Amino acid sequence: MGGAVMIMIWYGTGRKQEPRS
Repeated sequence: MGGAVMIMIWYGTGRKQEPRS
């Protein structure tokens, strides 16, 4: 619980810069 949320946010905000974190 929590990992999915992070992926969702990271995917929505990180899709523009494509972070290789």
